[in-house]
Amino acid sequence: MVNNLVKYTHGKENVITIETLSKLIGVSETDIFMNILESNMPIYKIEDEDLIKFKRDNPSFKTNLETAILLDYPMCLEIVGRFKNGNIRFWHILECFFKEEIQSSLGESNSFDYNDFYKGIEFIDRIKQDNKLEKKLIGDIKDIIERNGLGYMKSRDSITSNLGILDLEYRYFYISNILIERGYKPNKYRISEELVKRESLENQYLKDQNIL
Repeated sequence: MVNNLVKYTHGKENVITIETLSKLIGVSETDIFMNILESNMPIYKIEDEDLIKFKRDNPSFKTNLETAILLDYPMCLEIVGRFKNGNIRFWHILECFFKEEIQSSLGESNSFDYNDFYKGIEFIDRIKQDNKLEKKLIGDIKDIIERNGLGYMKSRDSITSNLGILDLEYRYFYISNILIERGYKPNKYRISEELVKRESLENQYLKDQNIL
């Protein structure tokens, strides 16, 4: 294991930098950054007053940049799941490094409210039916996602197309429904694990068909 791998505190989350993830899994920072850019996955991007507060809360964090990208366990899991080679090995490395966070994640499901969750599905259906990206509804959906521990969503202004709504629906509500059908209360950890498993199976199928 590489020395000097540091976790920082961002709100209630333990997070790491792209540099730390690079050292953990042995993949270049550039490849990880490009992976993030090419995907639609949420990340913690902090700047201005938020960055000043983060530095104050985490004195060991040093940067001269005006923006910092931070990753929690589910975000790291999704990133490594996008690498076609070695993602299972990367997954095991992350499980070891984030062991405490994974163990405590079961408590996250206690904040899940079924009625609130299904209200979010109704809001998404309304947006799709009206074919209008109403910012108020998107903001309400964002609140439901974060209030129920399903993950972190960028600002409501980050949803700029119907494709963005479909991605949001799949990530937070379709996958959550699958977990509910299996008897689990969904949380961001279980959602990310399910997303990675499904993408891994899809990549393997495409590889078997000589498409990848």
